[in-house]
Amino acid sequence: MNFRGILLFSIEEFSARAVKKPFLGTVQLNVDLCPEGCMAYVNICPTHAAQLNENGKPKVQLDFCVYCFACEKVCPENAVKVKRNWIFHSDVRCARASSTGCLRFFV
Repeated sequence: MNFRGILLFSIEEFSARAVKKPFLGTVQLNVDLCPEGCMAYVNICPTHAAQLNENGKPKVQLDFCVYCFACEKVCPENAVKVKRNWIFHSDVRCARASSTGCLRFFV
């Protein structure tokens, strides 16, 4: 058996897992306002969702965006508008309360 056969066999042993994106939102990008050569939008993105297209203009890969607002804050021309609509999380309940609040959380 060659290496490729081993790799394919190993991958088929595992079933795929559904992954739910933890954040949902929108990013509006007005590329007409972007100054030529500006890399602030691309350089600040912690997930590398902000990229440049083949013409050197900014674009966003929404699959990677966590809607952190960093690109909106750093843009010198206000060309980026970010809106976070939803955050997936488990319910959090207090395990032990005190007079000043919750001491420990359970998820």
